[in-house]
Amino acid sequence: MNPADEETPAAFDLDRIASETFIQSIDFHETLASTNDRGLQLANDPFVVTPSLVLTPAQTGGRGRGANRWWSTAGALTFSVLVSPDVVELPVARHPQISLTVGVAVCEALRQRFPQADIGLKWPNDVFLHEKKVCGILVEVPPQRRDILVIGIGLNVNNSLKSAPAELQATATSLSDAVGNKFELSEILIEVLHMLEQRLAWLSASDPQLARRWEEFSLLRGKTVYIENHQNDIAGICQGIDEEGGLLLRTPSGIERVTHGIVKHFQ
Repeated sequence: MNPADEETPAAFDLDRIASETFIQSIDFHETLASTNDRGLQLANDPFVVTPSLVLTPAQTGGRGRGANRWWSTAGALTFSVLVSPDVVELPVARHPQISLTVGVAVCEALRQRFPQADIGLKWPNDVFLHEKKVCGILVEVPPQRRDILVIGIGLNVNNSLKSAPAELQATATSLSDAVGNKFELSEILIEVLHMLEQRLAWLSASDPQLARRWEEFSLLRGKTVYIENHQNDIAGICQGIDEEGGLLLRTPSGIERVTHGIVKHFQ
């Protein structure tokens, strides 16, 4: 799609996004149930051009990991990026590192804009701002196209959480709530995409700086962490994240390496 041919809200400058980032094609929708669902559909097209961006200012049915849903209203930045092996040369076994890598990219983009802010990463894919969740990440592999990754990002920007359900108000925030300003969505998106391209390149090259970055941003080191997964629930004191992206927990039976699961609680 040629960005100039699409009538879009002022919230996004598609020409600028296309010219200033590594994105090669843009699939824009004024409203969309889920950018990741749309990305999975596009991935089935053998002629899909990657890296491709799926973008909407109004996502109505965003998904998180497991059965979680992503709550968002106008002003949120909701998008998915399709990448293929020419962007990230990784075997499937290393795909779990991508969530962490994307999380680091978002953390670093926010750190550049807000150098004094308290920004952290909850393994493997939640970004926190001042101890509240500001961004969720969902990485999926299309069943029919194992060579393509769909990276979904939901970043609370101008959408105030003051109108969110009470349980979210206590645990989530947005950039505008935290800083008190409104932001150009295109600017924030371009900054995140720039950092995403750089950190995916690090991952592809097995750059050791990446492991240091996810350790630097980790919110869990030294905390008691409760993990829920399909096999069994695990609790232990976080010793860090290894070079392959596994979470290391000290339990009564020794160090356990966790590669799958959801952090339900940490303290």
